[in-house]
Amino acid sequence: MDLLLSCLDRGSHLNQVSPVLATISAAEKLSRISTVEERITYWKHASHRLISRCTHMVPAR
Repeated sequence: MDLLLSCLDRGSHLNQVSPVLATISAAEKLSRISTVEERITYWKHASHRLISRCTHMVPAR
């Protein structure tokens, strides 16, 4: 959870898409997908992209 919060704090400072905006965008797209299977697949891919962005933004300790 600390990693996610740190990522969200840093997202607005970087010249990258904010993870918060990426999550909102994913949720909007998800609402347009009709089948449950497609929603699950889309959300898995979107969450992996979000996690990848966060791990690249937060410096190693």
